[in-house]
Amino acid sequence: MDVIIVGLFLAVILILLFYYLGFIMLKSFKFLFLFILSLPLIANATLLPLSNDISDEEGSAYIVYDNRDWAWVSPVNTQFHDCAAEISDADLYLTIVLENSGCSNQLLAPQYREDWRFATQQELIVIFDTLTLNAFYDEDKSKFIQATEYWNTNFVGIDYLNFAKNFIAGEWSDNIAFETFYVRTHSSNPQPVPEPSTLMIFALGLIVLASKKKLFFALTNKALH
Repeated sequence: MDVIIVGLFLAVILILLFYYLGFIMLKSFKFLFLFILSLPLIANATLLPLSNDISDEEGSAYIVYDNRDWAWVSPVNTQFHDCAAEISDADLYLTIVLENSGCSNQLLAPQYREDWRFATQQELIVIFDTLTLNAFYDEDKSKFIQATEYWNTNFVGIDYLNFAKNFIAGEWSDNIAFETFYVRTHSSNPQPVPEPSTLMIFALGLIVLASKKKLFFALTNKALH
């Protein structure tokens, strides 16, 4: 949701800037402005909320080992689980939630969160043989470190019994008994999404530069005439 808001904010700023510079007429300005504001209303799909940044959840949503972040993301290994009907255009919803899908859960692709990917077969071996189930216990040994809330529409837990039987996977399949894992390269300094206030300062800077340029051309034309 934050990504959508930032995108709309930038679009509005650009339209205002183009209007100020005289690149678009008043009628076009009104139409484009109303169209941008109506996008959230006419969209037939929404993003899973990004209110919680997983990059801040080391030790509670994922573990770090061998310069990689390892996330236990779902108790199933299917994109759409327990659906009333087959989803024919599933590839369109890798990073977008399909509303009214008739499914009990939708698992988003790893790229829904920046820099994440499916665990490879070799990494699955590392998860089971090297990290083991113990690595995914929290410090108090009271619960598991897992990230279901970051990629699933409904699931909020995992099944450790499947892990114990080595029923783990990366790439999606039709096997609901397999736990899903995503991996990314560990970064000690993740890049945050720019805050709206930062974007506002940037936009004001553009407008000031545009004003100076417009004033320069006006003075030049006046001197020539």
